[in-house]
Amino acid sequence: MGAKGAWRQMENMEGGGSLMETLLYLMPIALLLGGLDVAAFVWALRSGQYEAMDGAAERVLIDD
Repeated sequence: MGAKGAWRQMENMEGGGSLMETLLYLMPIALLLGGLDVAAFVWALRSGQYEAMDGAAERVLIDD
């Protein structure tokens, strides 16, 4: 079954709306989650979360 056949099968599914209607809900949710991921990554960079990656590994070995 090619791409057109799968597309037609999804459009002809019973008990639900069209594929485009589903995409109208899923696309904004995906964009929102992607934006939250980018915002969290930028926050981590600005707050120094990726500075001195070896510090925690070396602190385990230091006996105070």
